[in-house]
Amino acid sequence: SDIPRSTTSAIYTFCLEHGTLTPISKILRDTNNDITTTLDGLFQDNIQDVANNWNVDENHLRVYDVSTVWLPDAPDNLECDCLGGDQISACSAVESTVLISHHEEIESDKIRYILLLFAPRVTDGLKYTANYWGFVNLQTNREVTLN
Repeated sequence: SDIPRSTTSAIYTFCLEHGTLTPISKILRDTNNDITTTLDGLFQDNIQDVANNWNVDENHLRVYDVSTVWLPDAPDNLECDCLGGDQISACSAVESTVLISHHEEIESDKIRYILLLFAPRVTDGLKYTANYWGFVNLQTNREVTLN
């Protein structure tokens, strides 16, 4: 189509449980592929997944890029601990930046809203057991000084 397109990015953060011998490069590659496959499927399935308050047709959305990076430390106030404690599993914190191509007239906030609604499905679509931490970095600091 000749409709001008734009891109919007969003960040998912996860704690992934995987085998201790699984190379981090494989985990990152698998996560990129799983997120791409899940979102593309959701965009193209012709099922109205999103409460259409904003009149957004998902069929024109495309995954432009997914880039997952390993986080050496979990975000503040979150722990990435394996639940099994079986000594054959390891857990890694990762952050996935998703870049979505969409019709230019649709506001980025609407695209981010759709991605937020799809987060549980994205998490379920991952190869590795995942704990979804959030859509964006989760740290906020509030200081109150009383005199």
